[in-house]
Amino acid sequence: MKKVLHLERKFCSKTETFIVNQISYVKNYDIEVLTLKNLKNFDIKANVQNIAEYDKISGLGKFITLKTKKRILNYFYNKKFELIHCHYITDALVFSSITKKIDLPKIISCYGYDVNELPYSFFGIPKIFYKKIYEEYDYFLAMSEVMKEQLIKIGCPENKIIIYYHGIDTERFLNNSRIYNKDKSNISISLLTVASLEKIKGHYYIIKALEIIRNKYNFSNFKYYIVGDGPELSKLKKLTKELNLTENINFVGYIKHFSKELVNFYEKADIFIHPSITLKNTVQEGIPGTIVEAMSNGLPVISTIHGGIPTIIKNQEDGILVKERDAEELAEKIMELISNAELRERLGKNAQKKAVNELDIKIKTKELEKIYDKAIKNYKLKSNYEL
Repeated sequence: MKKVLHLERKFCSKTETFIVNQISYVKNYDIEVLTLKNLKNFDIKANVQNIAEYDKISGLGKFITLKTKKRILNYFYNKKFELIHCHYITDALVFSSITKKIDLPKIISCYGYDVNELPYSFFGIPKIFYKKIYEEYDYFLAMSEVMKEQLIKIGCPENKIIIYYHGIDTERFLNNSRIYNKDKSNISISLLTVASLEKIKGHYYIIKALEIIRNKYNFSNFKYYIVGDGPELSKLKKLTKELNLTENINFVGYIKHFSKELVNFYEKADIFIHPSITLKNTVQEGIPGTIVEAMSNGLPVISTIHGGIPTIIKNQEDGILVKERDAEELAEKIMELISNAELRERLGKNAQKKAVNELDIKIKTKELEKIYDKAIKNYKLKSNYEL
């Protein structure tokens, strides 16, 4: 069986289940992972090679010592891989002093930070360094048409870009017995967000929207559960207290992705809210995986017209999309779902159908394997032509 080597500088953070899934679900290739620092956050079947710690330098990033380079090159040659799959353009830069010496087909998965944030940092200097990665790698995987345009804008050749969304394991979150017809006058409505507590996730606007719902619509029979942890925790708790919403909002904290406890929160929720916002004019998300998890569970989803989200949610068909940073519109749409069980059911069932039929990782993994096949085939054809 052909071997593929996955590269990531740090494998991998607790929020990077999308990388773990891409590795775990591939069936027609042998997969190994090479990392400079094994964070040991996940139990997966892939063979994780913890090669070495990296050393910090000032400015843009990291370098790898000569001794470590030799060890990694020996690892490459002994394993006889047929393709390299790197995660993040930034990580490809870290490994480039090694990979440029490896004559293999190479692809990169892009996720957001490496496309619409870092290239505009440090006065745009990273875009200069990106040029060598555009030359070295054969294909760049963009999660959506929006990300493709962002890649082109920072200099990536259009003919090297493939639109590919990795998907999630919808079976884990599937709920075929959801009850939508709750009487809002008797039973508290349960609202849910599962996301790291960062500005880009838009928690602030949900809390402001809930204040509007209580004051403008005179409705307070709801509980809002925030699953996740991050740098915005103290600010969000302070805002909750200032708006007198502590009885309505529950900060649950981080829950392990592969736990039954996480699935239970989806099961008990009535509405899922994830209003991502753009930061500094350029910084956007790709496609938040928790939105697809909620869709798989049959939850009606409210999100924003942001990044790749409109590629998976068609407004008023399999979810609701609102403008970014608009707490008034968000409050209006939350109330619309609270007061209309039929709408919750229609959107939730449509969302589940789309997730299972179009966004499941088993379907998407077959697409990824075809991309591997294409990269290897084109590499061999190119090599034969050059001979």
